[in-house]
Amino acid sequence: MEARASKMINLNDSNYRIWRNKMKDLLFVTKLHLPVFSSAKPHSKTDEDWEFEHQQVCNYVRQFVDDNVYNHICGENDAKIMWSKLEGLYASKTDNNKLFSPTKLEQMEYKDKSLEGQLGGSELSSMECSARVSLKANLTKIGSSSINKCAATFDSL
Repeated sequence: MEARASKMINLNDSNYRIWRNKMKDLLFVTKLHLPVFSSAKPHSKTDEDWEFEHQQVCNYVRQFVDDNVYNHICGENDAKIMWSKLEGLYASKTDNNKLFSPTKLEQMEYKDKSLEGQLGGSELSSMECSARVSLKANLTKIGSSSINKCAATFDSL
């Protein structure tokens, strides 16, 4: 089976989750997954072979990262440590991006309310209703319990 590395994306500040899943698939397809995902060195490998395989994986992964990411991992020769570094750098950043989404949606609703003086009462109420329904739907899709509480608060407005 031939790996489709030509379809692989480069890791940047905003695509860690999709990159991680695609890279994991590529590592398994190319049979380079052991240094990253195994808990210990296989008994069948010598220390020298195991170190070489770690180096291969590190070099392979570095081919699919942007320059700003490369600077964080360029000196790493242990695949498991490199994978953990990338996870530490980007997994929490990606999770934080989800937390900012409701704020952006709330700002959209407040902008609609700022039109109160410019629009008539009936136009405003239908606009407000539409914005609130849309906001609640988007907040609920994100799925966190605190965000769902926020969506419930908007229902009571």
